[in-house]
Amino acid sequence: VAACTDKWEFACRTADAPVALPATALGGAVGVPGPWIVKPRHGRGSRDVWAVDDDEELAWAVRRVPEPIVQTRLTGPEFSVDTLTDRDGVLRGAVPRWRTETKAGISTKGTTFRRESVIAGTAALLGHLGLTGPANVQGFLADDGTPSFIEVNPRFSGGLALAQAAGADLVGEYLRAVVGDEIRPSRLTYREGVTMFRHFEE
Repeated sequence: VAACTDKWEFACRTADAPVALPATALGGAVGVPGPWIVKPRHGRGSRDVWAVDDDEELAWAVRRVPEPIVQTRLTGPEFSVDTLTDRDGVLRGAVPRWRTETKAGISTKGTTFRRESVIAGTAALLGHLGLTGPANVQGFLADDGTPSFIEVNPRFSGGLALAQAAGADLVGEYLRAVVGDEIRPSRLTYREGVTMFRHFEE
């Protein structure tokens, strides 16, 4: 959990993980090809996250962001995976969804999909970290279909409602595991192509 909530620690801990991750540096862009994403080492909700394209913008963002980390900016569609891993480290449920639109770091539009490379990469990353229980894994899918991962949130996600609506009862099965009951795989299957739209209605 500590490695997931500290973005620099996460980069260090996953440097030898068997999945693709962006080049990352602390405090500057040494060894990190551009264009870049600059974000705080400890942050949430996409606060103080800046996409920069040249050295002048990079210098400005590094000065502005507290404890900045700099990463190569990934391209391709962004995805998120809501997961449940048992106490033995086995990924028991995984619901990938496209992050079609986000506001303040929270998914407001998304659609479930099925891609074995994304699920396999998610399992490998969580196994490398040794994380169990609920988690949300985020990344981008390259043009050749290779997933690259940018972070793991060690909790249920803000977009969990979509996974539940698609049929995967991640919360119910997690609670069963907490009280010592068996996780039921049949309750963690999901339908692809389920779309969520969220909006304010004052």
